[in-house]
Amino acid sequence: MTNIECLGMVSGNCVMVDGLQHLIKYTSRTRALLQKGNKTINVFTWPGTQAGYVTQPLSDVLRKLIIGPVGTVSTELHSFLNQNTDNQKPAEILYPIVMLDSTLVASPTPTPTLTVVIMLFSQCNCSANILQIFEYCNLTVEMVKGYCAVNFGGIPHSLRLNDGQNPTSKPTIHGCKTPLLLHQLEALDFILQLESPESTVLSKFWNSSTCKWLKKSFNHFVNIGKSMGPINHLAQGSILVDNMGLGKNLTSLALIVISKNAAEAFSNTTKQLAKAKLVICPLLTLSNWEAKIHKHLYLNLIKYVVYHGEAQKTLTAQILWSHDIVLVTYNTVSTHYESNCNALFEGTWFWTILDEAQVGVAPAEERIGFEQLNGLCSVNQREKSLVMIRQDPKIRVLLATIAAGGVGIDLTCTQNVYLMVSMSECLESN
Repeated sequence: MTNIECLGMVSGNCVMVDGLQHLIKYTSRTRALLQKGNKTINVFTWPGTQAGYVTQPLSDVLRKLIIGPVGTVSTELHSFLNQNTDNQKPAEILYPIVMLDSTLVASPTPTPTLTVVIMLFSQCNCSANILQIFEYCNLTVEMVKGYCAVNFGGIPHSLRLNDGQNPTSKPTIHGCKTPLLLHQLEALDFILQLESPESTVLSKFWNSSTCKWLKKSFNHFVNIGKSMGPINHLAQGSILVDNMGLGKNLTSLALIVISKNAAEAFSNTTKQLAKAKLVICPLLTLSNWEAKIHKHLYLNLIKYVVYHGEAQKTLTAQILWSHDIVLVTYNTVSTHYESNCNALFEGTWFWTILDEAQVGVAPAEERIGFEQLNGLCSVNQREKSLVMIRQDPKIRVLLATIAAGGVGIDLTCTQNVYLMVSMSECLESN
């Protein structure tokens, strides 16, 4: 594990649980585990007793570094080093962003207090950015005095405590080629929180005074019978709405990589549950998704398949389920749903990601129907299009190329005619 190093140690106060204060009679040091809570980091001692929670701002930083939903427990160095990796290649080993060896220090004087002392370990290429995160929050990471690498599996101590300003090293997710920026890590944490069944983020926000007007409108909408089906107030999921260019694709792909083990456990419970994550996108972005997968992910760790075109004839549900990512277009999903095709609807996907979701949810009555003509259309085709635009109220637009000319086109069936000619065509005609 020569690619891991000790970054140093950081400490912070711990607010103790009720009833513990009178039990602290002397100074003691106890091994501790850190657990991600709804708003704080909970501190547990062995054999699983909660001692308290970490105060701010250290708690906020740790919540960013412990990737996972509410309830996720920090990874200790010895637990990571002792995991069975005999059948795994070095590139296949999943690394957490940071490993935390925590000690809870209790002091009885002058008043009983608890302090949590944390040793930080990470991959070498993540060290500088992790230190930068602590520095940004005005937290000091100190050298571990008397550090002996032999006691920590030969892991060396980092000498980078003064180069936290180096922006070139950023936290990476094992399986991702591309380091993630801080806002992408925050997005991952946000999504994973909402995916947790124990999450109360949405319910607390929904019941807050901020949403009072929205809640009133929503309840009115439900009561007058315009909702489709029962309302599931415990529904999970999230919407990632960063501006264009901020790496939403990378964030989504990193989410898929992080969830790989959970997805495999999900699929092992029954044959009808798939480990694959279904990514539904417009046809225009299908090739972009495939390019992003090649750019950001190690394909020896993540398998993907494109369910489109001729490939649909050979890809069964079982084959699709064996991959980590299945790329498909909105049009393909719609067509398969109407034809009762089992490849996409036979089982339950671990996750479904909707890219450009507004493309797939527009109801048919909101779409503008049209007919189109070009120079290759026969007289019969022209007549059929004109009949449709006269008789079908949903068809409101007739698109005709210049090459279609005026033969067989009776424009009296339209209210407005717009002639669009390129500048080059004008110059040629002149």
